[in-house]
Amino acid sequence: MPMERGLREAVYGSYGHVPAIVAKMDGRNVFHFVMGMILLLAGSAALCAAAIAFRRRARAVSKSVRVPGTITGFHTMSDEGETRYAPIVEFVAPDGRTLVHRANVFSPKPEAPVGTRIVLCCPVDAPELAVIDDFWHQHLLSIALLVLALVFLVNAVVCLV
Repeated sequence: MPMERGLREAVYGSYGHVPAIVAKMDGRNVFHFVMGMILLLAGSAALCAAAIAFRRRARAVSKSVRVPGTITGFHTMSDEGETRYAPIVEFVAPDGRTLVHRANVFSPKPEAPVGTRIVLCCPVDAPELAVIDDFWHQHLLSIALLVLALVFLVNAVVCLV
């Protein structure tokens, strides 16, 4: 019995229900501990989401066919007075339909002039989900989630150390 009591006090302190490490913390340390754990969970979730997004995109690209397309124009987005451009690409899907793809990766100036031929990855079963065949158009979501995960995890380490 004395051995159990000694072990219990070592783990839980004299408070009985609160672990000793938490009981010895003042308010500021408890806040850092809680924030660190929240950031650690958020960072882990973002890291998992990045891995899932990368895997899904890689699987979709492997099941896609490459089709030629032509830039027919650009759609724009204004951000803090700066206009950014993303291409509008017309292509023929594997089933013979002519479709239009509006890219979602914007750049400060048009990537290529109208009329330029480019390659798209086109899923055979869902040609509406075609994406331009380059690194940024295929992996932007994965990279954004990875950066977010790193920010969360670095801040978690800072809070917990």
